[in-house]
Amino acid sequence: MLKLSTQLRYGLRALVYLASKKTFCSTKEIAESEGIPQAYLEKILLKLKNHGLVKAKRGKFGGFKIKTKTLNMPLNKIIEALEQKSVRLPCENVFCQKEKKCLSRKIWLKVKSEILHSLSQTTLKKLLSS
Repeated sequence: MLKLSTQLRYGLRALVYLASKKTFCSTKEIAESEGIPQAYLEKILLKLKNHGLVKAKRGKFGGFKIKTKTLNMPLNKIIEALEQKSVRLPCENVFCQKEKKCLSRKIWLKVKSEILHSLSQTTLKKLLSS
């Protein structure tokens, strides 16, 4: 039921890839390794750069490299940088007349709370060490 955007999935995959490397990586290298269209990946990496999550370097040995602070950043903050929003409930995008007395909404609120808690307790560094 939880739906993740392609941008978010690709962005997280690119960050995990960069987190596993010690040097700058080209978009071509990342795209080929992760099966991400290179043009789309470039846009995502620029967005991550603009949010201060990765470094960019031009030239023959250039590319992108993850910033040290990003390794220890909670995943919920990375998601917000990629999406400009947090995890949303299935019914949060529409007006619902039953919102006040909806019994299923309680479970969705609980699921959202657990997801946000889990994301706030997980970092890229933890993902790599597990």
